[in-house]
Amino acid sequence: MDYESECVLDFLAADRDNPFFLYYSISPPHMPLADAPEEYLTMYQPADVPLRPNVFKDGGMAHDEQWFKVYLWDFLYYSQMLPHTTELPEGFDLRTLIALYYGLTTWVDDMVGRMMEGLRSKGLLENTIVVFTSDHGDNLGSHHRFNKGLLIEESIRIPMIFHAPWLWETAVNSSQVGQLVDIMPTLLRTSGCEVPSQAQGRDLTPVLAGERDQLVENWGFIETSGGEIGIRTPDHLFGRRIFGKEGIDEGEASSFYDLRNDPYEMNNLAGTGQQAKREAELDDLLTGWDESTPWMEKTRSN
Repeated sequence: MDYESECVLDFLAADRDNPFFLYYSISPPHMPLADAPEEYLTMYQPADVPLRPNVFKDGGMAHDEQWFKVYLWDFLYYSQMLPHTTELPEGFDLRTLIALYYGLTTWVDDMVGRMMEGLRSKGLLENTIVVFTSDHGDNLGSHHRFNKGLLIEESIRIPMIFHAPWLWETAVNSSQVGQLVDIMPTLLRTSGCEVPSQAQGRDLTPVLAGERDQLVENWGFIETSGGEIGIRTPDHLFGRRIFGKEGIDEGEASSFYDLRNDPYEMNNLAGTGQQAKREAELDDLLTGWDESTPWMEKTRSN
């Protein structure tokens, strides 16, 4: 990652009189977590790591030796089966894993800081829009699950930070749900370009500028590799299971969480009759989205 950071700085150091677009993909805190500088591997102490309440089941803390090895060594373990990957370090547990994850997240912070300093030193920071986001989260033991791909907050919730201080004042908005597909129309509009009519995302500039607290459409749709589709609003998560290559919808809710009162998703309200009106509203929205959004296999066959 240090090499990639140097490439970014070299790019910024070149003649940048003309507009440019830079996509900087930072791999950590992706596995293998053990493949990082020692300072980040030892930066956080496992004993100091706070744990989310949903990593416990019947009083037991999430533990999975197979996944712990994948987190540490990735393909060196499951593909090449190198000798040093056959045994976990003594005492390795969820707190140890999360401490490593924190360390690699700080590594990302440092690399982003280097990029921002590169922009500042070249006089580019005051006219360059910087967007920081991610493609997914990590379960890290929540509900005793690991990695990603599930319709739970730890998998689907990601950061979305826009930095353009000459355009927008620093603010935190927790009222509007943003999606990755919103980035393109937002950047096009901010840059003075037309947004294509077929763009699926929304222009978030009214929210970023503080003109509105939220847009009329205030939800995000999710497809997962774990066999569920869902809709996330500022205060609820609703989902249904699918099956088959064409994503056939089973039709019944598999999950419905009130995230304001149950942020760790410990109480599934699906089908209980609690908040039935809201559940029905989200069911209708998800149905409409599913019916109007073709799956890849369906598209290929047409």
